[in-house]
Amino acid sequence: MAFDVQTLFMRMDANGVTTILLPGLLFFAFVFGILTSTNVFGKNKGVQMIISLVVAILAVRVTIVQQFVLNVFGRAGIAIAVLLIVVILTALFVPDESRGPWYYTMMGIGGLAFIFVVFNAFSDFNWLNSGWWGEWGSTLIVAAAVIALVIVVVVTSGDNNNGGGGGGGAVTITPHRN
Repeated sequence: MAFDVQTLFMRMDANGVTTILLPGLLFFAFVFGILTSTNVFGKNKGVQMIISLVVAILAVRVTIVQQFVLNVFGRAGIAIAVLLIVVILTALFVPDESRGPWYYTMMGIGGLAFIFVVFNAFSDFNWLNSGWWGEWGSTLIVAAAVIALVIVVVVTSGDNNNGGGGGGGAVTITPHRN
């Protein structure tokens, strides 16, 4: 019998590996990382591990959490693929000395992708039933694009000729003390 990766994934899915075990490990890692970094319960790793394990088990026990995690990470995979294409095309066609503004643009595209992933995941579960996204979504996108454009222009118009601007030097403001 030949080895088939698709069959392996289907069996993993049928046995709960992709719907329960992997999201549970993800929740465990997040909660354990937060508890470890904040030292809420001191340096006692045993307490942190038990709390993380309980939170992870309680989270994946509910089927809507399993569905939401699968939905969000499926959409995130698509967003990452789109960002990867943009990064590859930027690396191919933009010269090294001009890449600075492109990095900020890609961060903005990544932020928009995050917003789309979250809003679409919420709308799949009818959490945004009010029609707000359909009514205000285009306005929000245009506003975000204008803000991103302003940020890119401000960041890229830095020190060109002795402080940019009108050809004068940089202005330093110091407080006056009596």
